[in-house]
Amino acid sequence: MVEALKSPAQQIDPSRFNDSVAERTRWVPMKQGGASFRTHRLVQQDLNRMVFRPTFGVLLFALLFLGMGLGALWFAVAGLVSDAGAMKLGLLIPLVVGALFSAAGTYMVLNFSTPIVFDRRAGYFWKGRKNPAEVINSDELKCCTKLHDVHALQLISEFCSGDNSSYFSHELNLVLGSGERVNVFDHGNQEKAFEDAQRLAEFLGIPLWDVSEG
Repeated sequence: MVEALKSPAQQIDPSRFNDSVAERTRWVPMKQGGASFRTHRLVQQDLNRMVFRPTFGVLLFALLFLGMGLGALWFAVAGLVSDAGAMKLGLLIPLVVGALFSAAGTYMVLNFSTPIVFDRRAGYFWKGRKNPAEVINSDELKCCTKLHDVHALQLISEFCSGDNSSYFSHELNLVLGSGERVNVFDHGNQEKAFEDAQRLAEFLGIPLWDVSEG
């Protein structure tokens, strides 16, 4: 089990950024926990669009879960067929485990492969496969924000500790003019998180408030 712990060093003084929006922004992670490895990489598709895509490693991790689940299900189903449908305790375990691993793997593949898009032409940030500029009511979309509402980027860390390991996870958030935040990603590679955040800040023409550590 992994728990997120507030690092003693993470006592943030927002006045360092000399910005009133920073003063009314929360300086604790939005999401608890996070990956110990890099989950996304920033890709520039054209002059007006940047997209976060899943890394090869995270897709391999998700597909491994899915593959193990499907393998266990195949073993259980093959056993049922050979025994003319008679349910045995020895087949119940791989059936349940296979279903759980398959569900978890499918969820991870769909979750990590969801596009994370910044489009200056459309004027939106969104997560998903629908461009908010092309739908009748963008408010119906789960995660989309107009780019002109984004005031800054916030890069913040949290210390995650489990039974066998501990690590820092680094969270990138959009900070709106109201001080509200919208999460972009949360992963464990500080160097790449900072590089991607810096490139994105330059692309959007806004400041990066970096308080990451680890």
